[in-house]
Amino acid sequence: MDAETFAARFWARVDRGIDADCWEWTGTTRQNGYGCLTREGRNVRAHRVAYELERGPIPDGLVLDHLCRNRACCNPAHLEAVTQQVNILRGVGAGARNAQKTHCDRGHELSGDNLILSRSWRECRACQKQPRTASERTTRHASGEKHPAAKLNYQQAKTLRRLREEEGYSTPRLAREFGIAKSTAYNICVGQRWREA
Repeated sequence: MDAETFAARFWARVDRGIDADCWEWTGTTRQNGYGCLTREGRNVRAHRVAYELERGPIPDGLVLDHLCRNRACCNPAHLEAVTQQVNILRGVGAGARNAQKTHCDRGHELSGDNLILSRSWRECRACQKQPRTASERTTRHASGEKHPAAKLNYQQAKTLRRLREEEGYSTPRLAREFGIAKSTAYNICVGQRWREA
């Protein structure tokens, strides 16, 4: 298919409104909201095609950022070629939220000499030097009824396992009767939790 025919067929699937509005892709969309189509036997994203048709190739090493935050938008005025890192930091995901933090969970400022940087995370130097709190140490290594979040004691875990093996109770029933999650009841029954019971 020649370039003009492809462009005409592509733009027929875009609901072009006023220049300032989002131009919605009306063709197939993926579960994540991005428009998609097949070009020369390859699956491509609709917003990338729109950008290339209107502005030319996307520069090497760059991705397209939807300034409007609408993944189905194909308006080239709403697309900007940026690095992957800039795209992530502009977003609303966990990476963006963590990058926007100015203080650690304990209240120390994340800047200057107190900031440890690696390729994928930031850490507070003051927290690294401080020993963990007693509850943090206990929670990380305690098991069974010694764990602060334990809902069962040794005898209850043993009874739960016996009811499953001897009485044939279902996992959902055990979870209801003991006030625990179904996954926890299952893990106790198969020996992944409360092995000592």
